[in-house]
Amino acid sequence: WHPCFAFKNYLLVGHGRYVATVDDAGTFTLARLTLPVGYYVRSFFKVGTYVAILATKGQNITDSEEGFVFFWNGTSETYDDYKPITGNPHAGLAVNNK
Repeated sequence: WHPCFAFKNYLLVGHGRYVATVDDAGTFTLARLTLPVGYYVRSFFKVGTYVAILATKGQNITDSEEGFVFFWNGTSETYDDYKPITGNPHAGLAVNNK
């Protein structure tokens, strides 16, 4: 899994427990964000002024029924908030910031 998503002036690329960024000047940062050990980036989507990063526990998509959504504003050195998700998230969507 290497999901990509355009957010603010970045291209976000999920790889393992890391989120890489490429900014509009072409600067590449391999580990701009680091998720907790054992969680893998599966999907991105925008929620208001944040990007939501869906992550599942385990490298394989069927390894676990544990997931998290991490929220990042695009400027913080780490994610701004997180919430556990029941089940195994593969994709997400926000409608009217919900």
